[in-house]
Amino acid sequence: MDTRGRRRLETGWALQAATFVWTPTESQSPGIQPRESAARPGPQNPPAQHRQRGLRTLQGPLAPFAPQGQRPRQAAGHSCPSKHGGRGECGLTIDRTSQRLRPCAASHVKRQSATPMEYLSLFRMPTPMKITGRSSSITNAFINSIIPVVPPSAEEVKRALEILGMTPETFQCAYCGSVASEWDHLRPLVKDKKPTGYISEIHNLVPSCGKCNQSKGNKEWKTWMLSTAKLSPTARGINDIDERVTRLEAYEKSKAPTKMDFAAIIGSDVWAQHQNNLERVQSLMRESQELAAKINAGVASAYKAL
Repeated sequence: MDTRGRRRLETGWALQAATFVWTPTESQSPGIQPRESAARPGPQNPPAQHRQRGLRTLQGPLAPFAPQGQRPRQAAGHSCPSKHGGRGECGLTIDRTSQRLRPCAASHVKRQSATPMEYLSLFRMPTPMKITGRSSSITNAFINSIIPVVPPSAEEVKRALEILGMTPETFQCAYCGSVASEWDHLRPLVKDKKPTGYISEIHNLVPSCGKCNQSKGNKEWKTWMLSTAKLSPTARGINDIDERVTRLEAYEKSKAPTKMDFAAIIGSDVWAQHQNNLERVQSLMRESQELAAKINAGVASAYKAL
């Protein structure tokens, strides 16, 4: 094939927007087939003539944005009559540096306006804050602050993972199988705003993901796993729940966790003082919330009067 014939063949390729492949146009002779080689024209390797003169009209979903140099079918909100200094109507062009398609950046191009509902769907108002909304966190802080934390040995961690059917390579959430990010207390430390007597030790801790830890909270682990509580393994459709429950039951029976009577250890007077401090903080939070609500109402009224 002579040079002119090869050039006509290369310039006969057009970009198909739906598949982004180069195909011969109707002007190409049916008997001529493109050469099969690594340098075959494609979206990442367009012929040099296309980079300089533009491509033929696009087909498919990008048809309204045809390359410069052609007369594209116009889309609503993009009926631009400008010729861009003789380079054709608005559309797609090939960046000479990256050899990728990019849209026309002309400042006069008018886009179809979004509806008010589309704008509102992008916005989410921050959740209003309440001082008393942190009361549970305060209660947990008062209890967790007095509970001992006992670091495990490497052998104890290895034994725990073996019972749970894990290795360092398969380390995962014991409840659902997701990536484990923390260790959760299998038996809760706090129940009905009072300490249960359990402490933070390996015999009462299992690998967990954030979703499971947040969803479980202070619930009994088996009841929670089999419930439809938000983000529970059952609610999320975890398939091997029965197997996981069996492994957790074996882990629970492997060694009884430590359980202590804190009030009996430190004495009733000291324990009563600690509980009284908690109630004073909670009472101050309730009082502060009432005052904050009055201040909020006054500020809101002043804003409306602006």
